[in-house]
Amino acid sequence: MYLIKEISEANCPELPFSPDIFHQAHAMKADRVHVKGDGFAFDLEKVNNLDYNPIYFRDRWKNQNAFMPYEDYDENAESSLFLPFLRMFSRIFISEVNEYSVVLTGLIMKYTDAVISFTDDRIRWFYDQSERLRVVDSFPQADKKTLTIKGLDQDLIFDRTFHTLGPVGAFHNVFFLQGHGVKNLKDFKYADIVLDEGAGIGSVLNTLSKCSTALGELGQGLVSLKQNLGQFNTAILDKYFSFDLKQNDATKKNTVFFREIAALKSTAFIYLTEPKVDLRVVKKSFLDELNLYCDAVLGGKRVLGVLIRGTDYINLFKTGIRQMSTPQDMAPMIDEWMEKYDYEKVFLATEDKDILEWMRKRYPGKLLAVSQERHSVEDLKGGMLLADLDRERDEDHDDVLEENIVNYFYALYMLSRCKAFICSGYCNGYDLVMNFNDNKFERVKLFQKGEA
Repeated sequence: MYLIKEISEANCPELPFSPDIFHQAHAMKADRVHVKGDGFAFDLEKVNNLDYNPIYFRDRWKNQNAFMPYEDYDENAESSLFLPFLRMFSRIFISEVNEYSVVLTGLIMKYTDAVISFTDDRIRWFYDQSERLRVVDSFPQADKKTLTIKGLDQDLIFDRTFHTLGPVGAFHNVFFLQGHGVKNLKDFKYADIVLDEGAGIGSVLNTLSKCSTALGELGQGLVSLKQNLGQFNTAILDKYFSFDLKQNDATKKNTVFFREIAALKSTAFIYLTEPKVDLRVVKKSFLDELNLYCDAVLGGKRVLGVLIRGTDYINLFKTGIRQMSTPQDMAPMIDEWMEKYDYEKVFLATEDKDILEWMRKRYPGKLLAVSQERHSVEDLKGGMLLADLDRERDEDHDDVLEENIVNYFYALYMLSRCKAFICSGYCNGYDLVMNFNDNKFERVKLFQKGEA
């Protein structure tokens, strides 16, 4: 991106001012350019978009970038601009004139009815002031229909509501399709994504559902041209779930390839999409198996479902909303509910063998659990994830992952069939259980230790 700076004495190319000045500078691959206009002059100074990767994404996806360089883009290629992002707002406040705020202003004026306010009067070099484009001394109070675009420092801070962004983040929300090679969306029938190698099945289903829903609104079907999505073989995913990731007519030519999930998760297009990942994602044949098992185990008993995440959740989430409560934290409430509401059994879902053993001692003769291989925190040395341990097992890796998927869903579905539900903290499993149950629990408690 080019910043607009005071004219300097640096030895660099010169260009006359024109509406496509930014494209000319990019074509020259210049780091700095002198620009001369009618009664004004300035320098264009190039900055690297990737230096402004938000801290949240640096921590979450250490080898990925949320943004792209955007050395070549076309603001006139309407089909590859995500204009719904701009149409979310009726007012737009912009603090600084730079390449991206100038380009976005043109799009806002052309494709929306929003009113734009700048506190930087250099915008008059590019556009005349009008009722919809104003230069002001300060911004009025923002509201839910206001987008505020600040300076580059704001790009380092990920605003999950997408109301306060830096210029790179705002530009990316509109141009991300072009960043992935799309100039005409009509040329593409499908979209393919890359998922984290360490992502568990709950996270994978959440991402697939978000992407499938959002991309479907653009007319793109979600597919996988690769053998694997993250750590999971796509054939296994299609065996148990209804995404239909293999399509015979999907090719590299008619498929958009989103090569880094961070570049999608940094957009309102994906992040704000909230599909309900419910039993519709499960293949009927698998759901029939789950029902048979639950009917046999639960019968007519009054069972309290308890989900306690351990192992890599303890290592990864020591702070924040995904920090987990311990079984010791949860036991008083479990005891109270068992006595007060006459629950006969506790069904425990956990991947942590230490948690399982503690709960067995606490509730002898009353604890139910799916049989599966479990690990302890001590097994995960040096920041390892459960996925890393699975790769070290002697069995075929795909067989291990398929077993994990089956066990995970047996446990979550069992939880959803219980009379009440207690969860150790926010996780993808919590959402799945709640959606599978469809608000039929007598009572629910989500421990939120990390919000304190």
